[in-house]
Amino acid sequence: MRADKAGIALVVITLCTACGGGGGGSSPPSAPPSAPSSSPPSAPPSAPSPSASIVSPVSGETISGVLNYWVNTNPGVTKVDFSVSSANPMSLGTKTAPPFGGTLDTTTLENGSHTLTAVATDAQGKTATSQVAFSVQNSVTVPATKPASLLFWSGFESGVSVGAPRDCYTSGCWQDLLGTDSATGFSWGKTIAGLPATGFQVRAGTASNPTTSTITDYIVNDIQTLTGRTGAPTRAHHVLIKKTSCTGTASQNPAPDCAAQNPYLLHPTGEPGDLYISFWRKLDPTLLEKLVNGWHMVFEWKTTGDYRISAQLVNYGQTMPYWEIRADNVANGGLAYKEFWRIRNKTVRVPIAEWFKFEVFWHRSKGNDGRVWMAVNGKKLVDKFGPNYGVNDDPINRIFLTQLYTAATYPIEQWTDDVQIWRGFPVAKPGDPWYDGVYAPHSAD
Repeated sequence: MRADKAGIALVVITLCTACGGGGGGSSPPSAPPSAPSSSPPSAPPSAPSPSASIVSPVSGETISGVLNYWVNTNPGVTKVDFSVSSANPMSLGTKTAPPFGGTLDTTTLENGSHTLTAVATDAQGKTATSQVAFSVQNSVTVPATKPASLLFWSGFESGVSVGAPRDCYTSGCWQDLLGTDSATGFSWGKTIAGLPATGFQVRAGTASNPTTSTITDYIVNDIQTLTGRTGAPTRAHHVLIKKTSCTGTASQNPAPDCAAQNPYLLHPTGEPGDLYISFWRKLDPTLLEKLVNGWHMVFEWKTTGDYRISAQLVNYGQTMPYWEIRADNVANGGLAYKEFWRIRNKTVRVPIAEWFKFEVFWHRSKGNDGRVWMAVNGKKLVDKFGPNYGVNDDPINRIFLTQLYTAATYPIEQWTDDVQIWRGFPVAKPGDPWYDGVYAPHSAD
């Protein structure tokens, strides 16, 4: 028992000494303070690994003619190597600057299934790989004889693809439709219907400063296969606006200078003469929820500064959407606003989430024979006669062939199919390859 007590006492004394207590005994000298511990410096954070995602072609797409391929990468990628599987696997070369992509003549490939491979490499030598399977079908059957007045016709069938974003500027980028439509023989390119074509103005919003890699954070153009107007599968142009740079996913109505939109623009260099344009359109199924006391553009053309014709869906006053066709001078000419005429059509139904055919014809004149005519699903919206020139007699220099421009909230999307351009009203009857299902009467009332 004594030994145990001595051991206990020794432990107590030792602990008190370590605590600096006196308790009547003399304490040993204090140990010098320990030096602060020094940890090795933290390593700098490593750079993110590269990423790559092929945007065009889309998985399962059928291609004929020219394939426009491109890939989205994250910042830091310094090169992308492309290759395609074939009976003889083919290197498509290396791209060392965005946009990372190129073109391929698919007649150099056999018909059937192929895989496009993109390998992205960053400055540290790290790599990321993306692959997409697609099919090649180069048998092209087109109508042997077409009316001379049919200037252009495309249903975005095989052979048509969306090019990579290009030529970015402070508010957006540009993007092309390219290739020959296997069903019609007409080609998308720098000229459409004899008119200069500048492609999609992929405008994210004022001062958005996008790059070819980041523009798809705002707007995406692609070709999709979906159920068409006849109930059969069809290929159609699809556009999705995810957000604007000015208001995010909220409506851009409070920011009128934002002007986020995605028109496909024709740029006549002089008055283009009488034109008829038609297309099939499918609106976003959620448009009724997202368009609140606002407008949704369907079609417009502008002169160099003094005249505009526009067709919009509007629901001002919280009504169901109706058609509003307007002639004014909103043509970026710096003029004080002037409205020439406005037609509100609440009789022709606005189809939501279903295909409808839009038709427009115009004849420009300073006299009473000037005409603006529009129709939806075979029913006239407007047939307005009279002068349709502005104060400066400016010529048309912008035709918004397709357009997604809206005061709705985002994201918002739509589809466009079977675009036709004619010199005057079309000449078509059932059985003609270019017959387009429904036509509104166009004789003068």
